[in-house]
Amino acid sequence: MRPLTFDFPTPTTIEKRGTHTIGIRTTGHEKKNFTVILGCLADGTKLPPVCIFKRKTIPRENFPNNVIIRANPKGWVNEAEMLWWIENIWSRRASFNNQNSLLILDSCRAHLVDPVKHQLLINNTNIAVIPGGLTSKLQPLDVSINKSFKTRIRTLYNHWMIETIHELTPSGRIKRPSYSLLAEWVGVAWDSLEPSLIKRSFRCCGISENNSSV
Repeated sequence: MRPLTFDFPTPTTIEKRGTHTIGIRTTGHEKKNFTVILGCLADGTKLPPVCIFKRKTIPRENFPNNVIIRANPKGWVNEAEMLWWIENIWSRRASFNNQNSLLILDSCRAHLVDPVKHQLLINNTNIAVIPGGLTSKLQPLDVSINKSFKTRIRTLYNHWMIETIHELTPSGRIKRPSYSLLAEWVGVAWDSLEPSLIKRSFRCCGISENNSSV
């Protein structure tokens, strides 16, 4: 799972030497977050991405078909969201339905509660929990996939900021991207990642393609 913001300003700018203050044009929502759950298999297969927005209900917007939309008051993965993901996303994976799988997870509390472990056991899944501080070495998503994914999201955001004629708020700020547009960016960015990148990331972590997923 990845926390993303409604604004993705570039970390670099071009300005005259000696300038003390550099303004970056945003919608002012750099601290407003939502969660994206990404899952993939060692053979390069990508599971459908899930966006969790910080709301009580799912927004009434037209969302892309290749992204699943969820909502909860904290906009985060809790036990209920994890159980839903196992039942609706993980359980429908095609490659390993008839044999045991290995699911690699970080040490988030929602991953470790007994109901989640039990549901994974029902789905013929063993889990490998990565100790804190080691995800950058042992989690395929963190090794190389997440950076490429977020770079693609930022590219789409920058194009939107530059090319779109924006609506403004009463205070004169650019209106933030809609929930459906954020979901569209997630779908485009995820679809654009090559399966070969995913396979390489698993190999860099020393994980076999025969029985592993993340």
